[in-house]
Amino acid sequence: MAYDATLGALEIGILIAGVLFGVITAQVYIHHQSFPNESIWIKHGMVDLMWVIELGHTIDVIGVLPVSVGAAVVLHGLVLLIVQGFFTYRIALFTGKPHIIPALSGILMLCQALAVYTLSAQLITVATKSLKDFMDKWEWLMFTVLILRAIADVLISGSLVYHLVHSRDGAYGSTVAIVDKLILWSIETGIVTSMLGILSIIFYLTLKNTYAWLALLMLLPKVFSNAMLAKYHELAGEVA
Repeated sequence: MAYDATLGALEIGILIAGVLFGVITAQVYIHHQSFPNESIWIKHGMVDLMWVIELGHTIDVIGVLPVSVGAAVVLHGLVLLIVQGFFTYRIALFTGKPHIIPALSGILMLCQALAVYTLSAQLITVATKSLKDFMDKWEWLMFTVLILRAIADVLISGSLVYHLVHSRDGAYGSTVAIVDKLILWSIETGIVTSMLGILSIIFYLTLKNTYAWLALLMLLPKVFSNAMLAKYHELAGEVA
């Protein structure tokens, strides 16, 4: 199937990405209203920075091909690294000591970062001239990024649930109810992000000669950002 025959799928993906950016904006506004005394590094260093990156990603996605696709991939990678980094930090807090899971997650994040920035450079220099040439040369690295991302997300989501379940054993009274809510929320958001990552791999393997997989890829950072903000608000609200 020709690439230009599936531009409709890409346009739908761009439209949904725009809607999800609106949801992110609403969540950021709610965050500032609900947690005015939040630490600066959370409020500005994570939440506001992620919104700025998502804004740039949304602008690039609107003009996704040809030139802006490289910038979109860079911003895409930044968002996912912020989200995965935040959850990796939460896992490190749960363990309270050096642990293999945060270390593995960090390695996966580093590998993703290197691969994403290699791809973005090639997208700008090669894909803008010929998307087919880019896919012929860099398909293996694109697939590797998708695999690393899916593994990291499953690892992080599973670890969060494991440590929450473990912490529940020593909890009492109302704390148990709070932990139960956090476990359920972690499972729900983890399933959404993990399944989307796995679905992107399936789309890539079966529909790589169409724009369908690229449309799904445009949605990933928006879903991750919304999941992180929602999970953080749930955690902060329960603790408060």
